Amino acid sequence: MPPVVVITAKDIGNLVQDAHGRVGILRDVVRDFEDPAVMPSERRPQSMAFLIPENGGREWLAPPNTVSRLQARSPHTAAANAVTESSA
Repeated sequence: MPPVVVITAKDIGNLVQDAHGRVGILRDVVRDFEDPAVMPSERRPQSMAFLIPENGGREWLAPPNTVSRLQARSPHTAAANAVTESSA
């Protein structure tokens, strides 16, 4: 079995797959996400990956440890991420 590759914010923009087999583009990884649908007194920070279907559609959430990288970063994506990271 191949080693598990943990996704990070550096994988934003890459094609990934969640534990349910859904394939999409990683939009963000938030380490201290609190679900606004949960009552404020019951919210607990948790890591969460935000994914969107490759051809558009509704975004979904998944724990980052259940998401795996499908495609290596292209030079274009790497350059775009470098600009985003340097302006943050």
